Amino acid sequence: MIFNYEKYKHRIITAYIDPGLMYLLTNLDKSFYSSFGMDIFIHSDPEKVPETIYQIIRANQAFNSFNLKKVVEIDEVLEQKIYFYSSYNTVEIPYNILNKEINEAIAYLIKNASDMVASVITMGLLKGSKLAHILNNINMRDRFFSKYT
Repeated sequence: MIFNYEKYKHRIITAYIDPGLMYLLTNLDKSFYSSFGMDIFIHSDPEKVPETIYQIIRANQAFNSFNLKKVVEIDEVLEQKIYFYSSYNTVEIPYNILNKEINEAIAYLIKNASDMVASVITMGLLKGSKLAHILNNINMRDRFFSKYT
């Protein structure tokens, strides 16, 4: 079945993208030279599509890391899935994972990706944690000094 973007557009546009995910994708764009390909199998009823799929589609619209090759509308809820593939390997994220929070899908991708892909994703997560720690320390320092000025 041909994908009808207009049918899903509102849910895609309103999908919340966590700032940590945005940071991770930004780092993938900067450091990962071979793109990921992606195929999505999505339910024909927009109400039966997990939020994680909408988040991934929305993120895909903003970054060059994902090359959305095809979107296929299907009629079986449990058959919804996303294939991520690179020159290293292919990872299928099944419905039972997509039906959870986005962090579960990322953890699944890291666990099942090739060592190279998992390493790049993990490096992005570590950079994000480092930046958050630095910002937290600056905030604590500013609060400390504001008490005495």
